[in-house]
Amino acid sequence: MGYLSRLSAIVMSVLLLIAGTPVAISETLMYQADSENTGYYDEYDLLENPVVKWSYHIGSSSRSIPVIVGNTVYIGADDGAIHAVNIKDGSLIRRFRTRGRIESSPVVDGKVVYLSSQDGNVYAVNVLNREKLWRYQTGSRVLASPTLASGTIIIGDLSGYVHAINAKSGERLWTVNVMGPVHAAIASDGKVAVVGTGKGHVLALDAKSGERLWDYRARKAILSAPVIYRNKVIIGSDDSRVLSLAKKNGQLLFNFHVSSAVRVSPAVSKKVIVAADTGGLVYGLDPKTGKKKWERKSFGSINQPAVITPDAVYVTSTDGNVYAYNIKDGAILWQYRVSSRNASGPVIYDGNIYLTTGEKKSLIALEKADN
Repeated sequence: MGYLSRLSAIVMSVLLLIAGTPVAISETLMYQADSENTGYYDEYDLLENPVVKWSYHIGSSSRSIPVIVGNTVYIGADDGAIHAVNIKDGSLIRRFRTRGRIESSPVVDGKVVYLSSQDGNVYAVNVLNREKLWRYQTGSRVLASPTLASGTIIIGDLSGYVHAINAKSGERLWTVNVMGPVHAAIASDGKVAVVGTGKGHVLALDAKSGERLWDYRARKAILSAPVIYRNKVIIGSDDSRVLSLAKKNGQLLFNFHVSSAVRVSPAVSKKVIVAADTGGLVYGLDPKTGKKKWERKSFGSINQPAVITPDAVYVTSTDGNVYAYNIKDGAILWQYRVSSRNASGPVIYDGNIYLTTGEKKSLIALEKADN
């Protein structure tokens, strides 16, 4: 949700309070911003070198991409906990612990947080009061972030099963064997759920029934999360390609060859597809044709997905930097030294950047230097 949308919601809540009617503002955010995994944030940009606004010491390594709703930042960590942190000053509000590491991003829907843990469970909790609403056992380790679409949590596990769970009750709706481990978040528009597998398959499932609609076979493993954008599915592959498939039938529309494996979700808007590979190259592609618009290189591997705003692209590299690029031509706007090879991907919220610092064990907020 962008700045203007949040402003409108706040104005409406004030008017309702004046009228004497209680109101609750609800936002839903998750891995790569939405259930389609677009990585697009309708935000204003940090076009100048940022500085640290605050830092929260997690006490454990964390590669979990933050998710922010209202005044709370939610992150997972190797200590098995989801940390709820005050967005204003970086102070800890609450923690909720599981029995396994959490490298994935949670889904936050109002006060309910949905999270996956390497203990093999998916949880629905109210972190702020430490209330567990339900727990769903997948029967296998889970690395992927959950996806929430049309009241259903959809997630894949390393044993090769995709699970659809009623978000309110935790009841299993359907389970499908996709014949390969699922490492990344599933993309869903509420009608179709698209999943990539470690066996090199990209599958589309009916989101209501789990029925297999189509199956595209890549040459190597798919470790990237897919993106649904309008009538296309965009996904990266270990065979050094960015693929565009027809959402309707899985037909290959275009494929763009890169320098090495693409293991993170592309980010997509009407202006550009941004894809990054393990060789450290970041590419801006035309969303319609797949032709290269620009290319830039960092000095490390890109193991976390990029995010985009109307004017900029933000990428974390294992060279220890966060980079901001101009969305039109890829010109570098700035780079910020995190000094961590395992920092998470960035999140943009109200003009600030939030990310975790891997083995440095911190969550940091970056703001404009002149704030």
